[in-house]
Amino acid sequence: LIFKQISSNEIKFRTPETIPQFLQNKRLAYTIGQATIIFYYGAIYTHVLIGLNRYVAIAKPFSYAIYFNERKTMKWITLIWIISFIQSCIYQFDGCHYYFDRSAMLFLYSDAPCAQIISLYYEFYFNLAFVIFVVLLDIITFFKLKKMAKVIFNIVHDLLEIYCNHYDSPD
Repeated sequence: LIFKQISSNEIKFRTPETIPQFLQNKRLAYTIGQATIIFYYGAIYTHVLIGLNRYVAIAKPFSYAIYFNERKTMKWITLIWIISFIQSCIYQFDGCHYYFDRSAMLFLYSDAPCAQIISLYYEFYFNLAFVIFVVLLDIITFFKLKKMAKVIFNIVHDLLEIYCNHYDSPD
């Protein structure tokens, strides 16, 4: 119990000291915020790509090689990171910042109307649409997979029945 309290106190009181003082530079804080947005959007778009990959592999297996060969997959990934970078550039405009606030130990949006509009419409609703899209795509893929499993089961059942009838019959 004592060690737990000591660990808790270390985290509460020592962590702010471990964050370098140079993070108090506003421009640097804005750039770090922009970098986190790049990786955030990269992750969101990668989830969309993985969902599409899964769907095409299950629903359109003969078209899979057309859309997801090694070369095209590298192009998709490159496109994702280019779009993520371009999308993050809006956070460098005055009043539209997403930054790390050292005193609050949080990433925050600026108080300006631009940042507030971006945080609600651009961040929340836009990303919510992507999450809903991926969830729906995964649900559709699940039902396609379930349907495919039923068809395969029926084919295997019929083949086993033919095999058993052929070899069980007295000749």
